[in-house]
Amino acid sequence: MNLYEILSKLEITYYEIEHEAVYTIEEANQIESKIDGVGSKNLFLKDKGSNYYIYVLREDKRADLKKLAKFLNVSKLSFGKDEELKRVLDLDKGGVTPLAIINDKENKVTVIIDKDLDGKKVLHHPNVINKTMSLEHNDLIKIIEYTKHKYIIY
Repeated sequence: MNLYEILSKLEITYYEIEHEAVYTIEEANQIESKIDGVGSKNLFLKDKGSNYYIYVLREDKRADLKKLAKFLNVSKLSFGKDEELKRVLDLDKGGVTPLAIINDKENKVTVIIDKDLDGKKVLHHPNVINKTMSLEHNDLIKIIEYTKHKYIIY
């Protein structure tokens, strides 16, 4: 099932625009004036074991990976390698999005969502970097639950 089929099945309303491919927060900032929602940054992380995470937070917020690792009770978090991103989520560098969990058939990824995004419309790539989707925070959680992935509000 692709993302749009899941959105339809779950009766999730979203707004989407198409644009030039974006790879950085700076490029994404230019898109945000054209669509309603809070910009997000999405980090593909892993611990020393075989656990993967997508950390979703406001684009203007600093990610404290040491503090997050302590919260998760893991010794250290690091960024996943490009090959791991491709293998686990079928994404290329620069295209990390929590919506890619639909590609994680082995449920290896836990989604960590910053509590500051609660109740907001959040901007995400819909698994391609030339589109931006505005999606309610609670609708993202519906998708995560539908795919039977774990999530943590942090």
